[in-house]
Amino acid sequence: MSSLLAEDVLEKEQVYNVAGYIARLNQAIKPLKAVIQGEVGQVTDRGGKPIYFKLRDKEGGAVLECLIWRDKLQGIGVELKEGMEIKVQGYAEIYPPMGRITLMALYVVPIGEGALKLAYEKLKRELDLAGFFREDRKRSRPQFVQRIGLITSNTAAAKKDFLTHLGNHGITVYFIDVRVEGVKAVGSIVDAIRWFNENTDDVELLVITRGGGSLESLQAFNTLEIAKAIYSSKIPIMSAVGHEQDVTIADLVADVRASVPTHAGKLLGDPWEAVKAKVDAIERHVGALFRNRLKDIDGRLLASGNNFVGYYSKYLAQCSRDLEERQKSMVRRYGEVVVRSVRDLEMYQSSLMRCFKDVLGAIKKTEYDFVFNYERFSRRLVVIRQTVVQNEGRVGKVALSWYSGLTTRVDNYDRLLLASDPQLKLKQGFSIVRTQSGKIIKSGRELQVNAIIASQLADGVIDAEVTNIY
Repeated sequence: MSSLLAEDVLEKEQVYNVAGYIARLNQAIKPLKAVIQGEVGQVTDRGGKPIYFKLRDKEGGAVLECLIWRDKLQGIGVELKEGMEIKVQGYAEIYPPMGRITLMALYVVPIGEGALKLAYEKLKRELDLAGFFREDRKRSRPQFVQRIGLITSNTAAAKKDFLTHLGNHGITVYFIDVRVEGVKAVGSIVDAIRWFNENTDDVELLVITRGGGSLESLQAFNTLEIAKAIYSSKIPIMSAVGHEQDVTIADLVADVRASVPTHAGKLLGDPWEAVKAKVDAIERHVGALFRNRLKDIDGRLLASGNNFVGYYSKYLAQCSRDLEERQKSMVRRYGEVVVRSVRDLEMYQSSLMRCFKDVLGAIKKTEYDFVFNYERFSRRLVVIRQTVVQNEGRVGKVALSWYSGLTTRVDNYDRLLLASDPQLKLKQGFSIVRTQSGKIIKSGRELQVNAIIASQLADGVIDAEVTNIY
């Protein structure tokens, strides 16, 4: 019994070949990204795209085989040397031909100020030769910026310092929360720059900022990936990373550099403050000019008023005389109009009375015609009503006679049908004779001796054999 169960289980299990199983393992472990700190062991550079190195614990002897692609390492600006302590971000992968686990390094950060300084200077020289720091390619910031894209950590003090000193000038700030420290900061900042460039059309300036710190904490801003993202951005970028003495690669590539987050906010907010102060001064100056002008006009009006009073008095006297003459003329004209209006009114009244008498006569004639026609119609209606009553009586008698005759005929037909019912004949003793095929026999000449016949009675069927025909 147990052997049968085991065979059944084996039939249901999926069987892999070695390559297929390794592929499944790689699919499962690839998402398990991690940051690992250790010491660089043997470094193998064969001149190709991959560079192999070992990562080991200082104590304990644990060793991890690692691989990083040359362009990634060059972008970080780090030269791997045996004994160097580093942090590596990556994921594990099994190499099928060897069956060996390898850490696929995505990012490397040296530990220690000396190593970081060397990497910084090396990348700085390379970018300078490539023209990343040229002043002639850098764009000036808008003097009165209205829409800003802010890239920093939501929990960092740099965000609060920047917004505080930006001031309240109606500037729209679009914010993306990013990591600003550690091996995951590079991808986070690059993605934010790319998002603003691909998804916004009205942002005038991007501001990348964070507070000060050690060279290791600022390492993300000293990488080729962020330098390329800033260099290729179609939106001008202001960098405000670290303290005044900190100068990162991002600061050197950016179109505008601010020493600290506070300085970045003031650079963008101060022009609005200056304009506001200038507008206030102009407003005060215009107000003073306007008040002085009003006083001058008021004095002129007062002087002109004294001259105008004498002239206006003479003008009023002349107007009074003209008004009296016009009143007399208007009274005469009004009397003439009233006389003509009375004559017209009397004429219209006489005409209206004639029209009223004609209308009244027409109404009386219409009333007479209506009464006469109504009486004729009433007499005619009485005659029609009597005729309808008489016809209703005749129709009732004819219908009753027709219904009685129809009932009698139906009863007769019912009796005839009942008398012709085959089942009734069978109950009276008759039978129906059929051949085996079901044909009804009407004559003895249709039968032969020894033929099988079926006789249908009222309550059943009898099969018989013909022995004699008379």
